[in-house]
Amino acid sequence: MCYSPDEQRILFIRQETGAEESERGGTNIIEEWQRDPWTYLREYKSTYPQISSVRYSSDGAKILAASQNHILEWNTAAHDAPPRVYQGFPPFAQVTSIDYSADGTRILAGGTDNTMREWDANIEEYQNTIEDIFGLFIQGVNFSNIQFDPEISDEEKKLLRRFGVRNLK
Repeated sequence: MCYSPDEQRILFIRQETGAEESERGGTNIIEEWQRDPWTYLREYKSTYPQISSVRYSSDGAKILAASQNHILEWNTAAHDAPPRVYQGFPPFAQVTSIDYSADGTRILAGGTDNTMREWDANIEEYQNTIEDIFGLFIQGVNFSNIQFDPEISDEEKKLLRRFGVRNLK
């Protein structure tokens, strides 16, 4: 679950597992709630299995969800429309965490295949992969809180700067 940037809405992941859904891994529903007073607003449905993480864009206009080896994106103004689907992780990988860049133009995701991947959100195009950096294990991605090994090479620093990491010495 997560707060919207203005902290007035909350996203919550719910999984329905009826007889039909259990064969496919369940239907994932992302519920959106208004705070103060608590009011149910709407839901975003996905037939993609195992949604594990959700995130608002910095302006609150879009929602990202990590689902197995896909990333799903909804426009909050058109919540009944199907999500945009970003692909790029191998079938065996699980997307574990997701984030938007501050300006909302890039999407960053980490996966169980020990990679971090980037997409251009404006043109829905896969951009880059960071993998096998000193045994990098991606547990979470966040454009503002990336930490690095102090012995990282200049080439790797250059690549990390491309992903928005600052203050590398």
